[in-house]
Amino acid sequence: MKLRSPLKIAAEQLAWRADGNISFNGQVTAAGGPQLSLVAVKNPQWLGVQNLTIQDGDRRARVIFLVAKDQLEFSFSGALVQQTIDKVFASFPTKDSALSGEIQLSASLTRPVRVSARGRLEGSDLWLPLGTEKALLESFDIEASGDSLSVRSADLLWSKSRFAVSGKVAGTRENLRLDLDVTGDQLDWEDLRRIFDRGGKQRQPEKIGAEPSPTMEGTMRFRTKRFAFAGFDFTALETTAAISPSGIRAKIDQAIVCGINVMGHVDVIGNEIEVDVDLAARSAQLEPTTVCLTNRQNQVTGSYSLAAHLLARGERDHLPRALQGTFELTARNGEFIRSPGIDATFDYLNATGDFETAFPDLDRQTFPYRSVEVKGRIEGKMLIGDEINVSSPLINLSGQGRVDLERNQVDGKGLIAVLKPVDEVIRRIPGIRSIIGGSLVGIPVRVTGELEHPEVSYLSPADVGAELINIPLRILGMPIGAMRLFTPRRDLRD
Repeated sequence: MKLRSPLKIAAEQLAWRADGNISFNGQVTAAGGPQLSLVAVKNPQWLGVQNLTIQDGDRRARVIFLVAKDQLEFSFSGALVQQTIDKVFASFPTKDSALSGEIQLSASLTRPVRVSARGRLEGSDLWLPLGTEKALLESFDIEASGDSLSVRSADLLWSKSRFAVSGKVAGTRENLRLDLDVTGDQLDWEDLRRIFDRGGKQRQPEKIGAEPSPTMEGTMRFRTKRFAFAGFDFTALETTAAISPSGIRAKIDQAIVCGINVMGHVDVIGNEIEVDVDLAARSAQLEPTTVCLTNRQNQVTGSYSLAAHLLARGERDHLPRALQGTFELTARNGEFIRSPGIDATFDYLNATGDFETAFPDLDRQTFPYRSVEVKGRIEGKMLIGDEINVSSPLINLSGQGRVDLERNQVDGKGLIAVLKPVDEVIRRIPGIRSIIGGSLVGIPVRVTGELEHPEVSYLSPADVGAELINIPLRILGMPIGAMRLFTPRRDLRD
């Protein structure tokens, strides 16, 4: 904000003392333009602009401003436009700033909260402090009456986000009471953390003996087309936040993440957060959901339904480890286009030379399925599959295991049931060893290691367990003795 030259100052009184007290009474004229009459006093306890009058031809604006430790006084009357500002300053942060109207506002900054205001004010392109950053108030229209301030409309630009705000702010005996509607195009959780956590640092506690600042209470209804959180984009987010001095209770009325509907509530009390949400999908398309949730590592088509319930309570930094939940997923009539675990398993079985049949190669073809059923749990950052089953015309895959999302590791065991006669599946019949007689061939495998590049090996029949064997038999409607487990005999290979 560089003033235009030549700068003419006519001081009736100017005082600058070593203890920090400064006072000025006089007129300032920049480049022969508008005349500014100013009476201002500053000391370590307060700052007061007792009168600031800007006269530019037939345009006139008058401002009175006082801010102290426990009191704010503000009044404006007249009109101030960018053309006047440009005559005073050689450069200015905005290009279309304007203020017009008449308003008086008086507010206490400590408890008990008292607000007294009257008048109406309109304006555009004003910079406002927002946490540790700034936001551009592109336009606003406010009206004051008694102890409340009515925001008829306000359009705010901050970072990459735009918001429209309307509602009321009032001073009650102890708190500031809000009743606001906020609509935005997009919002990023990390931007909010950066503002209100001061770059990740904890807020400093109030000084001993200092008067506590007024807290807020009331209701804020928030809607945004996109909300970015923890690497995921929530779309069509609608939430109602009940704000009180003890914390915030946010009810998620609607949200969609990766095609999944989310409803529930998030409570923030001090540094502790409680989450209780339901996730649901019904007859939805699976492909965009798998691509979104796995960051394109998996791509599976089909129609699916999902029901999940998630709970967590703890301090914010430790909240992911406190997560608990259950989920059930069913899918129908689709294809595995990309799936590191299944692809690695099929590649391993094809490379052993133990089988007459060729398993699908996902590098060159898809793996069609009739149904997918998954039942599991979430424990902290661990995704646990208690029962996994994939049914296709010739192959049935069942399994159990866990995925460590923090370390990006997988540890599971599976059973590939081939729906063909034994002698059409296994290349060396004399090498078979089984724990269960029958004609259905079950190939036990273990999948471990990195989630994106897992390692596959045969699983000993003794480590399979009846629970894993029963999954495909139950799905296929076969008796317990219908499966023969494949046991490799390394000494019989060429």
